[in-house]
Amino acid sequence: MRRTAYGFALLAIAAALAIAGCGGSSEAKPTITKAQFIKRGDGICNKSDDRQGKGLVAWQKKNPKSGASKAWQKKILAEVALPPVKVEIRELAALPTPAGDEATVKAIVSGLEEALKKTEADPSPLLKGPGAFGPVEKTITHYGFKFCVNPL
Repeated sequence: MRRTAYGFALLAIAAALAIAGCGGSSEAKPTITKAQFIKRGDGICNKSDDRQGKGLVAWQKKNPKSGASKAWQKKILAEVALPPVKVEIRELAALPTPAGDEATVKAIVSGLEEALKKTEADPSPLLKGPGAFGPVEKTITHYGFKFCVNPL
């Protein structure tokens, strides 16, 4: 009986090594369809929007006399709106990319990163419109996202 248990253990180890591709040089990357990518990306962006909304409510409670001056608006952007966008970009970049869409996804992520960097340096254009996010928003819309279209 002991010999049978030992034989089964060896068989199980051999099967596990064969399934794992022991010694193989190619790693299989996770695959994802464009529809799955958009669904997961929109979920990330929707969570970011929720964080921004909750952050704004908390910020207003903490700063009830903040007013609507441009200085306060810039402060709100820097402290409440932009930090969730950083997380959003990082999470979008971590998603597997649909085959054939690598260049577009890279353009979206790098466009968001560039817009964020410009906005952190000078958030005032966002007080009038999409600011630095305008150009990448067009790419995001064209790709098919619904919630990621307006990061702020």
